[in-house]
Amino acid sequence: MDNLKMLPAVVLGIFGGKWLVGKVPQATFEWMIVVFSTLAGLRLIFW
Repeated sequence: MDNLKMLPAVVLGIFGGKWLVGKVPQATFEWMIVVFSTLAGLRLIFW
């Protein structure tokens, strides 16, 4: 049931990501991916 609660966020993330790729330069987008991945990894380690 918790997965269904997250479904709207997943859909927003998909469409938001597609929109963002078209608006942000490739180098900036790749930097953002590295930063967000690092933050997610740190969250998994420390929280």
